[in-house]
Formats: sequence, C-alpha cells, structure tokens
Amino acid sequence: MDRAKNRFTSQKVPPVLQWKVDYCIETAQRTGMHKATPTGNTRFTTDEEFKNLLPPLNTEDFEKLEKSILKDGCRDALIVWKEQKILVDGYNRHEICDKHGLPFGISEKSFANRGEVIEWMIEHQKSRRNMNKFQWAEVILKLKPTFAAKAKANQRAGGGAVRTKSDKPVKTYKELAKLARMSPSTLQQVAFILKHADQNTIGKLRKGDAHYSINGVSEELRELIEKKTTKKSVRTKAKHRNSNRHHRDLF
Repeated sequence: MDRAKNRFTSQKVPPVLQWKVDYCIETAQRTGMHKATPTGNTRFTTDEEFKNLLPPLNTEDFEKLEKSILKDGCRDALIVWKEQKILVDGYNRHEICDKHGLPFGISEKSFANRGEVIEWMIEHQKSRRNMNKFQWAEVILKLKPTFAAKAKANQRAGGGAVRTKSDKPVKTYKELAKLARMSPSTLQQVAFILKHADQNTIGKLRKGDAHYSINGVSEELRELIEKKTTKKSVRTKAKHRNSNRHHRDLF
C-alpha cells in the first residue's frame, strides 16, 4: 500500500481524494480488479480505429468524467474483444485510470470480426454521446463497408442474382438510415459533403455551427461542382473547335 501511495503522490492526486484512491486500491486487491500502471496493460491491447471511431469527448465532458472517476472510482467495466484481446469500449476511462493509477474492471465480449465490433460500438454508444446529426451520420457511415459486405454475403447465401453497382449503395444507405433514424437522402448528403467539402466546412458542421446546415452545404457544393463541370465542358469544346479550325487552315 505504501508503495502504491507513493506512486499516486508522485502523480499529484489531490490530498482530499487520497482516501478514495486508497479505497480503490484496497477494493482492487480484494476483488482482483486490474491496476492501471504507467508501463501499459498486458491483458489487452488498444486499437486506433476503435479508439477514433467516435468523436472525442470535448474538454468539459472529459473533465467531468475524470472528476467522477476520481470521486467514485471506475464503476463501469472496460469491454474487451475476447478472441483478440483488444479494448473495445472504455478508452476514455482507461486513459483516466492509467493517468491516476486507479483500478478498473474488465468484461470480455465475443465478436466474429472487426465489422461486428464496430457495429456493436456504434449501437452501444448511440445513447451515451451527445452528437449532432452530422456527427452521428458521419459515425454511421463508417458502417457502410460492413453493411455492404453483409448484403453481399446474404445474397450469395440465398442464391440471388448479382446486383448492379448502382443498386448496392441505395440498399446500403436504406439499411444504415434505419440504424441512424434519419432519411437515406440525409446520409447520402453527408457522404457527399465528406467527399467534396473542405475541412473548415466539415469542422463547422461537426461543431453544429448555426450558419451551416447539411442540406445547405450539400446544395452549394453541387452547384459549385456543376459550374466547374460546365466551364470544363465549354473549354473542352472551344479547344476542340480551335483544333478543327487549325486543321482546316493547313489545307
């Protein structure tokens, strides 16, 4: 215990919370909970894709979570992919516990593949994160490859005819829209924005800037692209006419 106290003291845990740290250590010793250490965790590994799947907590929310854990301990177990020993849920809690040397519980869950993990993470976090429509649509769109692969597998299993490329995205967006609880057209607009808009515009939408809307930005982008396409077409035709005129002049 003394060695643990020294480690926590070196990390500047507020004296008023030291009793809470001691209590957490004693609880960990009795229950077998894992102790976070600065050298890392040997029971699971982390994954950058899983860690960055959802938008990061803002500073205020992260500090609230940190104060809660310092006060009451890490009450919710971290979820680990049983077969691969990869951390799935609890990256913020793990960071805080690791920072302060606090113990945390681990619960293992089985998944067939990474796609299934991502689908579970999004479904699980849906009601726990305060995200605006654009942020939520952006997260849901990360499931597009998983849903497309599922549709293809189901089609093969059922012996169905091969669909054309133009049919696949439409069906996939419909399925994703059900999960997102928004229209397929809104998801398609967000996908279009993510592909064509600059990072400043995307950042404004993520922050929920009142001057930016999904529909408005999407329409402006389409108009801009159409104008560029028209200008390019006009230049191409003009170049072609000049080339023909020059060719006639030679004769």
